[in-house]
Amino acid sequence: MSVCLVVGCMNGMTVHLPDLVPYLVTCLSDKKALIRSITCWTLSRYAHWVVGQPHAVYLKPLMTEVEHMYIFTSY
Repeated sequence: MSVCLVVGCMNGMTVHLPDLVPYLVTCLSDKKALIRSITCWTLSRYAHWVVGQPHAVYLKPLMTEVEHMYIFTSY
């Protein structure tokens, strides 16, 4: 299950993003295309937060999973 987040709630979500982003990254490999799609949208809303954090902790795992999505398109 993925989480849809409303645009404009960045201040309230910031405290949850350290836990939420890694969870969402794992959802990128879900069997269901809809879950992957919603997860991509959700992560895109907070991409500016991700790039402002330690890259080894958030950005690298995210980009690695996105890369896997493009390489293994046979879902």
